[in-house]
Amino acid sequence: SLCIVTGASKGFGRAVAKACAKAIVDMDLVLLSRASMDGTLQDVRPCLSPGCRATGFRVDLAQSDGLLPRLQGICREYDSSQYRRVLLIHNAGSLGALLPLMDMDPEALVPELQLNVVSFLTLTRAVLHHFRPGPHCQVFVVNVSSLLALQPMASLGPYCITKAARDMATAVLAKEHPQHARFLSYAPGPMPTAMFDDIRNNVRHEGTKSAFLQMDKSSLVDPEMSAQRLVQHLTTDTFTSGAHIDFYDPHPYVNPTSKL
Repeated sequence: SLCIVTGASKGFGRAVAKACAKAIVDMDLVLLSRASMDGTLQDVRPCLSPGCRATGFRVDLAQSDGLLPRLQGICREYDSSQYRRVLLIHNAGSLGALLPLMDMDPEALVPELQLNVVSFLTLTRAVLHHFRPGPHCQVFVVNVSSLLALQPMASLGPYCITKAARDMATAVLAKEHPQHARFLSYAPGPMPTAMFDDIRNNVRHEGTKSAFLQMDKSSLVDPEMSAQRLVQHLTTDTFTSGAHIDFYDPHPYVNPTSKL
């Protein structure tokens, strides 16, 4: 297997990389981030099967110039004939301005659309074209989503808009690739991450700020637990391709320590 995780330097991306390394045997791991991934690599390498490798590539997905050739070049470093299963987990994303939409210049949405939507499609294209899903290779594409892809919140417009767009792109891809490729939008739940703290501290709407401040530590989801739940969905493979699944949705228990 080959697993590719974006936004893998910290938070949920690091937790997902570690969960995959623990649960999936004979897996090579590719980490993509614009920040250093040294900490994640130290975490995951002891969990990999003997002979498997974990490699980090510094890539700024927010920059459109030359992005597709760069991602295609990374894919070419991996012989597509060697992998029967490829997991692509799109975790990278940004909040954007935490302001009411009418207080923003609409042009401010462009960088968020590039990182949250355009780069998602660019990397998916590079992976699907290189590994070519078929009888000998199944590809899983995961969009790390959010409840806010479905539920609007004031002063979180850029995030809600781009998350909703990515959910729809995932659903469309599922219709366009009905065989040998599987697509999932997974909402990991509210987690104690830097993004969560940014909303609580800086959002410019009292109702939204109050909702986030009311979430105490005990009500937040542990990133490693949510990452394990995602891996369970991928390894049991019982979801409808293109579906949106939340951490809190019912799911048959799978032992997260068992190797697959």
